[in-house]
Amino acid sequence: MLSTVTIIPRSDVRAVTEVFEDGERHFLGEQRDFRRHPLLAEFLAETVRVGIAWVRLGPGQTLEPHGHPTRSMILVCRGSGVLLDNGEKPLNEGDIVLVPAGYPHGFRGLDPDGVEGLSIQFEGLGLYEDVENPRVKFEK
Repeated sequence: MLSTVTIIPRSDVRAVTEVFEDGERHFLGEQRDFRRHPLLAEFLAETVRVGIAWVRLGPGQTLEPHGHPTRSMILVCRGSGVLLDNGEKPLNEGDIVLVPAGYPHGFRGLDPDGVEGLSIQFEGLGLYEDVENPRVKFEK
């Protein structure tokens, strides 16, 4: 089981570009199924209530280190940033960030456009679905 934050580059998720059905070739473009990567397959639950949110940090904006009671996956869709995890780790378009439950982490958007993505939680409510009772605890 995962014990630290892990970044998986999109290129590490094996691509499928075509399938054959009844002897006929069908072009798929580029399809990368998360369950085809061993860490992602282990991280994803079989049955879940999924919480999904668009996230964005502009250039220089920081989401301070925090933790939450549920594991979380962040898909970096556009731009670049850094993961704040015992130093700074680069985040690039297409990266997949796996965050174990309770693990402290944060993010910062970089120039010129910041970073945008999807934040996905697999157990219970999304982190900010109930804004009166967010499911995060920021570090002091």
